[in-house]
Amino acid sequence: MGSSLRTVVCFGDCTVVRSMSTKDEPLPATTDRETNERAPDTAAPALLCGGGAESPLTPAAASSASSVVLRLGVVVYRISHIDDVNGCFSAELRIHCNWNVRDCPKEAFPENSWRPETTFVNALDDVLLVDQSPIESKGGGEMTTSARYRGTFAARCRYATFPMDRQTLSIVLRVPRVNRQRISAVEVDAQRCTTSTSLDTADAAPPDFHVVDLQCQVRYNDPGKTNFKPDFVVNVTLIRRSTYYLTTMYAPLACIVGMALNCFLVPLDQFADRTNIVITLILCVVAFKFAVASRLPAISTSTHLDKYFVFLYVFLVAVAIANVVSLIHFRDDPRFDVSCGIAMLCIFVLGNAWVLFWLFWHARETRLVASTVQLRGSNS
Repeated sequence: MGSSLRTVVCFGDCTVVRSMSTKDEPLPATTDRETNERAPDTAAPALLCGGGAESPLTPAAASSASSVVLRLGVVVYRISHIDDVNGCFSAELRIHCNWNVRDCPKEAFPENSWRPETTFVNALDDVLLVDQSPIESKGGGEMTTSARYRGTFAARCRYATFPMDRQTLSIVLRVPRVNRQRISAVEVDAQRCTTSTSLDTADAAPPDFHVVDLQCQVRYNDPGKTNFKPDFVVNVTLIRRSTYYLTTMYAPLACIVGMALNCFLVPLDQFADRTNIVITLILCVVAFKFAVASRLPAISTSTHLDKYFVFLYVFLVAVAIANVVSLIHFRDDPRFDVSCGIAMLCIFVLGNAWVLFWLFWHARETRLVASTVQLRGSNS
């Protein structure tokens, strides 16, 4: 999967923000020799998605008297098309910019014409500028503007507990060439960072998730340098609705594999029929895995669902081994065959009870989140 490295977004009169893509490889670290004078198409932005501590909000560049502090806020209108297979999602959001030019020379910051330049670091495609508001003066030198965007962004998701997982989707906005733009620092405008109430509705929220929280922070890649690189990171936390996977994957698989216990009801003399039952069920599980592969994330680590498939394979193999042992060593002792059937039944029940416990616990947590979201929407 390719990764976009550069999507230049100007609060100007442009309507489409262009991006560039490269092959799947680690993004190069920016060295101290790079200056803010480099061209936009040679920049090397980083892909930051969650984690890490915030840097101080006053870098070395703040010593400049003719610079401004840029305050950023965001309103997330829509999260959609979360692609677990390719690791991306679509979002629609509005970026608010606020700065004060009261103590700055007018030739450096001409009123109603200077706009900050920002960059969507982890955009995978062209980011569409839906609309933008003109620059407004709030008095006392305070200026503000905003723009609404729609685009597709890369997601670094953790699928260890899939499909009972929480995901944090990040949108990284960088302010490049701070020296040239005369920006001393970038801060979060907490009053402007929120999710729209439309995210609580079915048409705006992703169908498989509940939106839990939105957090924003500013990170500086080189806080001690004049060439500091501030990133405004928007983290949207979601929790997956696991009911679909319970009814379409876990329950059918449990019913299919549970029929393997019927082989212990077949007389031991008909060993071929017992073997046919086990082999047929193994092939059914394999076919089921291929049928639902398009709904599963393409990752190298094992998810909770992958572990359940492994449990089913091991259980079916254990049933086949129990049949062979009964035939070779205990042909004349039917009690051993009955004991094997009871033991396999206990293993199957305990294994599925463990899975159901986690599924219902997650479903309970999801219902609590859904009720909280509905309460938040009614209060707003």
